[in-house]
Amino acid sequence: NDWIAIKGSVDGDVQISGKVTNHPTIDDGDAIVTSPLVDPSQAKERKVVSTSSGSKYRLGTPLTLPSSAASVDVNEAKNKFNQQREERRQQILARARTSSESIPEVTDQTLGNGRYILAGQAIPSVNGRSLIQTAYRASPIGTATGEPLIIKISSNTAAMKREYDNYQRVSGGLKKGQFIRRKEFLPNAGKEMPGKSALVMQRGVDDVKAFMPKVGGRLEGPLLLDCAVTALRCMEALHGVRLVWNDLKTENFVVVEDERTGDISFRGIDLESCMPVKSNPIDYTPEACPPEVAKSFF
Repeated sequence: NDWIAIKGSVDGDVQISGKVTNHPTIDDGDAIVTSPLVDPSQAKERKVVSTSSGSKYRLGTPLTLPSSAASVDVNEAKNKFNQQREERRQQILARARTSSESIPEVTDQTLGNGRYILAGQAIPSVNGRSLIQTAYRASPIGTATGEPLIIKISSNTAAMKREYDNYQRVSGGLKKGQFIRRKEFLPNAGKEMPGKSALVMQRGVDDVKAFMPKVGGRLEGPLLLDCAVTALRCMEALHGVRLVWNDLKTENFVVVEDERTGDISFRGIDLESCMPVKSNPIDYTPEACPPEVAKSFF
């Protein structure tokens, strides 16, 4: 409804700008600009038009404009649409921040022979083979300093080293992907946890699976696009250094918030199960594994 045919960015293209209803991903009443129409002559009231991207729209009541405004520049319509989309994105992020857990309080426990100060309680990882805990770098006088970090702790030193080596390998490739920032790997977690190793990393707000209920149960619009692009870039980076990610799932992407701008982005984590091409899988999650691995498992 309230639609108007506008000139496309390519000579001869015609697009529709209007307000949608019953769209699978966009709220009723939001303004959109379609892709170029396959047959511009069909842009009439009560007609169904098809676009070059494969979408179909039934045109309702057209927008009535003064004769002097019979032609609208497509860039103006797109700018308005982008502004509305950004406003909706900020509303979603505000809702997510309100429901997110606060950073846990600092404890009197340390790790790495006093190198890091732990905060909150350690929680088991998704696969249950390691512990995840918030931590801070310790200052020379023994107080917490800097940004909150995440420490992954495990007694499986071989797996932890493999994960760290995989991060190092992909960071040395031509394509870097969008992975969590690593601080350091401690083969020996210190006298506080003998027999364990630790990987210190940038702290995310939530993993994507836990984040989705806070934004309405699913990702959509710009957030969905950002997450999908992050996953593709991570896969491209891993394949570029001949690694296969055997555990690609929503829990292995975390949400990171820029403290300066408040913008949210996504980062890949947990490369413990990544193995070189043509080698044997060493680890995977049953519900997220490839069909051929599931067949072998059962």
